[in-house]
Amino acid sequence: MRPSSAKAKGRRLQNQIRELILENFPQLHPDDVKTAIMGESGEDIKLSPAARNLFPYSVEAKNVEKLNIWSALDQATENTKEDTHPLLFFKRNHSKLYVAFEASHLFELLDKCGEWYYIPYMDNILFSLEDILGTSKKTSSDERLFHCPFCYHHKPKLSINFGKRSGYWKCWVCDEGGKKISSLLYKLGYSKKEIKSILGEYETGYKPEENPEEYKVNITLPKEYKPLWKVTDKSYEYMNAIRFLKSRGVNIEDIYRYQIGYCEDGQYKNRIIIPSYGKDFKLNYFVSRSYYDGGIKYKNPAASRNNIIFENLISWKFPVVLVEGIFDAITVRRNCIPLLGKILSDKLKQTLIENKPPMVYVMLDSDAQKEALQIESYLKSVNVNVKLVVPTDKDPSEMGFDKSWVGINNAIHSNFTDLVGTKLQMV
Repeated sequence: MRPSSAKAKGRRLQNQIRELILENFPQLHPDDVKTAIMGESGEDIKLSPAARNLFPYSVEAKNVEKLNIWSALDQATENTKEDTHPLLFFKRNHSKLYVAFEASHLFELLDKCGEWYYIPYMDNILFSLEDILGTSKKTSSDERLFHCPFCYHHKPKLSINFGKRSGYWKCWVCDEGGKKISSLLYKLGYSKKEIKSILGEYETGYKPEENPEEYKVNITLPKEYKPLWKVTDKSYEYMNAIRFLKSRGVNIEDIYRYQIGYCEDGQYKNRIIIPSYGKDFKLNYFVSRSYYDGGIKYKNPAASRNNIIFENLISWKFPVVLVEGIFDAITVRRNCIPLLGKILSDKLKQTLIENKPPMVYVMLDSDAQKEALQIESYLKSVNVNVKLVVPTDKDPSEMGFDKSWVGINNAIHSNFTDLVGTKLQMV
């Protein structure tokens, strides 16, 4: 066979494997799975990190009439990436497509066969949990360890199972635990709708209203909280806290306006504390942010987030700006509400419907435009005036006050194509 014909056969098989991966993992983008250039060393299928997380294999493809399987397996093993399994695809003219891998891996798959349906869900749930709890540590194929948000141990001691006992969670230090991920999220203060948004169809039967006392939390500021605008003893930690806030564009007027403090001791040691008050001027939440690099950045209270952050500073007679983070809101300043995420809380939805401000500007980061379109679509459906702020590669806290308001003043209505595309993604 001519070399060009052999290369064409190999290319056809690579394309077939690529299409199989994309067909079975529809959440992947076509650019997540690419074929190698003929003659290129290494794997025959090039996977993005997202694709490799779903398909943890290093692929060797052989489309030949006579196959030296031992040589092909050696080649597959030699090209195997870290945390993946070597996988040999092979066929010949007019034959079916076959695969070869280690027998021990076959029995691992058989042991987990009941879990494969949930892999797309669990993958998304893992990403969401890491967004909430911080980066996890993999201890086995079934378990991840996170830093505990209840006892704040310096090592990751909160175990969450993603295997046969999927959903079971427990901290090995403070003994907090439960049988469902939804119970963990509810205990962290997420509303039922927020939990449903995170978990999708994975858990459908959890009813926190059946045991509300178990999760009832009276929120107070940490006893070690020190108001930064009242400190007279300018300690080393005080100077580091002020230095961090200046690096985020927060000035002394902001510190006083938002009652920003810090802690030198206790479970919120070395953290900025930013309180939020309701329209009755009672504390409804607070955000704590480490002013040192490393470890968990945010350590928030186990209290309901079904609130309007900075509600006491909001006037519904004027346009309202919605942003993701607490520092984004401090940067924008004027009538700005941080979502502490990418979705509207139930209370915020109801308040927007009741008060109908002149305009709502949705200013989410560039990686959250699907959620921004969903918010816009919802608010339009309830007759609330809304516009989207065109995203840049920086969030508002990085852009600063002036550039943020240039973006807000140039906000747009999304077009019909954007809205239809979002609704199709929501189906």
